[in-house]
Amino acid sequence: MSSFLFLFLSVFLLNSCTHKEKQIPRDIASLQANGGMEGIWFLQGTSSTRGPYNGELELRRSNDGTFNVIRAITYINYFFDGLKVQEIWTGKAVATGDSVTITYDIHQGDFITRLGNQKREPSDFKNTVAVTSRFVASSAGLATQYTDTKVSSYSEWITTRRDLEARPPLGE
Repeated sequence: MSSFLFLFLSVFLLNSCTHKEKQIPRDIASLQANGGMEGIWFLQGTSSTRGPYNGELELRRSNDGTFNVIRAITYINYFFDGLKVQEIWTGKAVATGDSVTITYDIHQGDFITRLGNQKREPSDFKNTVAVTSRFVASSAGLATQYTDTKVSSYSEWITTRRDLEARPPLGE
């Protein structure tokens, strides 16, 4: 009985002398791992003007230490002439110890000059809208909120990652 009591007190004292280590969310742990952020992430979000969407966020390491980003989403309840609407944005990302900051330069118009009553101005084809999002840990995964400074505000989160399917040729 005394050896059991001694064992119990020893374990109790050892546990009380140690400090609890802060648990790091696995998504943040991926950020801190060497090359852990590179891959294709499942992306979910909501636009204030077009509603919910799902998609992917591809992060591919660049030669300058940043990441090249491709954001491809499909709106769930937003259609044009009965067709699903998708957005494809490209940008650059920088991963730090606890976040990922992505910057996109979005063209306001590419080739459609008129649609219904809406007409594009020549400046729409020259000017870009700078969009910056910063993903940080949340209960939903890595989450961000941002605006495109023109029309919509967005809430997004990325949860699961899979490996890249192929490497681009060197020099890209």
